[in-house]
Amino acid sequence: SASLETLAGALARSPAGTQARTPRRQLLVDPGDRTQAQGLPDAHACSQLRALLAQEHSDVRVEPVCLAQEQGARHYRYARKMGAQLLELQGHRMEEPMVDIARGDVFYAAAGITPALIEAAADGTLADLRTRGARIVLPVRAASPGELPPDSELQPQLRQLAPHTDVLLCETEAVAAELKRLLGR
Repeated sequence: SASLETLAGALARSPAGTQARTPRRQLLVDPGDRTQAQGLPDAHACSQLRALLAQEHSDVRVEPVCLAQEQGARHYRYARKMGAQLLELQGHRMEEPMVDIARGDVFYAAAGITPALIEAAADGTLADLRTRGARIVLPVRAASPGELPPDSELQPQLRQLAPHTDVLLCETEAVAAELKRLLGR
C-alpha cells in the first residue's frame, strides 16, 4: 500500500536508516512436508511458525523455508508465500529465492523428523547448511508423554539425523536421558 511505501521511504532516509548496521541473523523455520490440500504442513509446526512470524524481533529475521529440488539438486528456498498465508496476508507478490545462509543463522526443523528432512540429511543438504555457518536445531517429540517408545521407527531416524544436527531439543529430561542412551552421548 502507499502508506507502507511512504513509511519505508522515510525510514530509509532517516539518520538511523543510514547508519551501518550489523546484519540480522535468520531463524530459518522448516515447518515440514506439505501434506494438506492447502499446501501447509502439520498444524503443530504451523502454529509455531505463525507465533514466531507474529513476534517482533530486533536481531533475528524469521523466515519460513522449504526443501526444493531443481535440476537434480536439493536446496532450501524461502517459503514466503506460506508465511503470508499463515498470517492471512493477501495481495502481496512474494519472491521465494534460494536461502542465503550466513554464519550465525539457525535452521529449525519445526515439524521434527519428516521424510524431507531425512532426505536432506542423506543427500548432504543439511551438511551444506552447516558448512555455510547455520546451526541445525531438531525438536525431538516422543510418541507417548515423557519417553521415547522402544524399538520405534523414530530411533533409527534419530540415529541418522543426529550427526547432522547441532542441537536436539527434548520435551522432557526423561526424553533427553533416553536420547543420550540411544545415541551413546
